[in-house]
This record gives sequence, structure tokens and C-alpha cells, in this order.
Amino acid sequence: APIAVPAAAPAPRAPTEAALIPPPIIAGLGVSIYILFNLNLTS
Repeated sequence: APIAVPAAAPAPRAPTEAALIPPPIIAGLGVSIYILFNLNLTS
């Protein structure tokens, strides 16, 4: 419980829309964007 409370503290602007998107998908998008951004910098 103490760990879940701080994790849910930064609520998104649209909680209902964010709830429809699973965390793994959000993490995957973040990693893919991070990799693409680094590839654009290095290339």
C-alpha cells in the first residue's frame, strides 16, 4: 500500500483515457521514442 500511493500521486490530465492504456504499452512507447530520439541524435 505505501508503495502504490506515491505511484498514483502524479495523476494524468485524463485519468479515464490513461486507465484504458496498459502500463506496458506506455512503457513500450516511451522506450521506442527514447531509442528513436537517440538514433536521430547519433545518425
